[in-house]
Amino acid sequence: MTFSFKIFRALTSINLFFSGFFLMMLLMTLLSGAVQVLIFLVLLGAVFIHAILSLYLQKSLLDKSMSLKESTPGGIYIMGGVALIYAGILLVSCIVFVSNHDMVMAEMAKQLKQLPEDQQQQVTPGMINSMMNAIMAFLGFFGVIIVANILLSFNFLKQWKDRENTTDIDINTES
Repeated sequence: MTFSFKIFRALTSINLFFSGFFLMMLLMTLLSGAVQVLIFLVLLGAVFIHAILSLYLQKSLLDKSMSLKESTPGGIYIMGGVALIYAGILLVSCIVFVSNHDMVMAEMAKQLKQLPEDQQQQVTPGMINSMMNAIMAFLGFFGVIIVANILLSFNFLKQWKDRENTTDIDINTES
């Protein structure tokens, strides 16, 4: 098994875990009546489905006797494209946050002043700054993981197609 294939497996597992977790959170939000989360539910669902299809691809690459369904390669491309849109949204939002950090923090400070007095003492601007930086760093990191997983899946799907055409290619050797 090559190093890039091990990375592909790890990134697929990470995407499956985090997208599943956030999908459950979005479903709970949707149940509370917040219909505006539907678009993010669809986009994050594409990341989840892409991770599942990548698992099938990995199994097929590891075991030559297992074949993929006819719709799986197309599904990897389609769900990968939609997941790239979601990853792009995450990465662009991080870039916008970093480039407008002072304005965002000033707006958060305005909203903090609208809280009751006892809550204003508990929630400090420094705490909000740290929390926003951590959230945006995580979202940026998650976006990079999604992009890397999609690119690796496209690469290994191409290798799978080549292997289907010629049986001489082995995933366990470095290329």
